[in-house]
Amino acid sequence: MKRKTTIAFFYTGVAVISVGIISLAMWLRPGLNTPYQAPIVLNSGKETATQWFEISKDLSAVNQDNQPVKLSDLRGKVWIAAEFFAVCPHCAVRNGGELRKLYDEFGKHPDFHITCISVDPENDKQDKLADYAKALSAETKNWWFLNAGDATTTHEYLEKELKFFGIRQRTDPLDIETNGKYAHDLGFILVDRDFKVIGKWPLADARSEDGKKLDPNLYQKLKDELFGLAAWILSAAVMLLVVVMQKVKLPLPEGWSTAFLPPIHAGINAVAAVVLLISVIAIKLGHVKLHRAGMVTAMLLSVLFLLSYVAYHMTNDPTRYGGTGTLRTVYFLLLISHIVSAAVSLPFILFTFIAGWTNRFAAHR
Repeated sequence: MKRKTTIAFFYTGVAVISVGIISLAMWLRPGLNTPYQAPIVLNSGKETATQWFEISKDLSAVNQDNQPVKLSDLRGKVWIAAEFFAVCPHCAVRNGGELRKLYDEFGKHPDFHITCISVDPENDKQDKLADYAKALSAETKNWWFLNAGDATTTHEYLEKELKFFGIRQRTDPLDIETNGKYAHDLGFILVDRDFKVIGKWPLADARSEDGKKLDPNLYQKLKDELFGLAAWILSAAVMLLVVVMQKVKLPLPEGWSTAFLPPIHAGINAVAAVVLLISVIAIKLGHVKLHRAGMVTAMLLSVLFLLSYVAYHMTNDPTRYGGTGTLRTVYFLLLISHIVSAAVSLPFILFTFIAGWTNRFAAHR
């Protein structure tokens, strides 16, 4: 089959898919009668200072799959560290709440990771860690539950190296029965690609009844700050990946080629554009479920496009534009504006998507 014929068939297929999506949206429209009601969100709260410090010492441990790992294995990733122990009721609320939301939001990103370190290594053996991870549907590739072996050494590392608050062993039997063996820090820290701690968020404290009395809006403020910072770091990671793909070329096995990908990129973008259009129309009509489904679909298509785009450019030489005169000027104006707008818009796309996903509609709009 000739190349022109192949391209014609491909774009015809894209058009058919687009028409099918629009038809499905129109068919579903009568059944989506839930009116849109945005909750009131107050943008207030006390600012917290960002503290930077580098993690100088490593920690060896075993994860829920009984694999030996080190925290230094996470260099080059954006990761969250938290203390926990398996029978702690407060950890269960935090891990199933804040950490789970972060995992749902960023877990598909290959450079994001969560690490929970047990403060009770004597009791949190591999079987308990495995059961805990299974209960949270946490995959070992991007969410570790670690046992570092010795309680004293672990506590010293968490307190002195990661700067968590001191860990206290409870002595009152009723207190132990209610709250578990250890009183420990329920906040979590964010670590960047260079192994530097760039912030700590005590969301569990802010969510508590005492925290709400002190500042009813602090919890939302801290959560917004954490999600926003993670979005900035991941945006920078994507920009770095785009730069690297221009410099690094990967060889393919003999007979393999990715030269067929550009038309597919165009097709993915075309379908994403149609989905975005449907999503905008849906929310204008008050159909929140259809809007949310469309935006998630568009985000997944964007991730697919990015992965395919990087794969193509890391395995093919760049194509140089051969035009001259006015067309050349117009081409480069369009190209430069496209690159700049793509770079600038990425973090704001993530901010807007995260705000909608976490039901912060005032920020989302």
